[in-house]
Amino acid sequence: MVLLINSNGFIDLNSFGPVIVGVVAIFFTYLQFKKTLDARKREEEIREIDNKLNSFYGPLIQLRKKSYLLYSLFAKNQKREIKNYRTLIYLLEGNKFSGNDEALLKEIISIGERCSELVENNAGLIDDEILRSDLIPKMNTHYLLLKLSHHGVLSEHHDEFKDFVFPSEIDSKLEERYKYLQERLKELNDKYIYSIFKKMR
Repeated sequence: MVLLINSNGFIDLNSFGPVIVGVVAIFFTYLQFKKTLDARKREEEIREIDNKLNSFYGPLIQLRKKSYLLYSLFAKNQKREIKNYRTLIYLLEGNKFSGNDEALLKEIISIGERCSELVENNAGLIDDEILRSDLIPKMNTHYLLLKLSHHGVLSEHHDEFKDFVFPSEIDSKLEERYKYLQERLKELNDKYIYSIFKKMR
């Protein structure tokens, strides 16, 4: 095949063959490189999400559920007797507990310390702005004040601390984030399985 350039002659199109082959080769190399890069990014994101679920969100949610159940037992009598009962405020007012209530409160405070330690050791895994900047700091501050008031360190001017009650909305926010990460992980794994299946065809 020939290509007419002008009235002075013809150029053999076959001379462009190596160039065309080279361009096609570069294009397919780029596609393969992009697929490899996308696969690596996907695998890295899978590892990151898996780490967040197993090292932070999962353990924290389990600790919070345990604390919630214990608190439900602990606060049952207090809520029956005191309107708008809050343990921190009750302790700051100089009140004490005994018997089962004292045992339960000690366990709740211990769980709170474990929650705070978990947050401190895995702060880099908190990927939600509301949790990182608002709810988790409030939770940790509440646990600290609860511990100090239980030991009788905080007793005067308790009005200064009344706004540091436990942020009850944190549990639903943790569950929401956990569910999102699980769904994202499933999506990434489905893509990975599909890519393997496609190679086998």
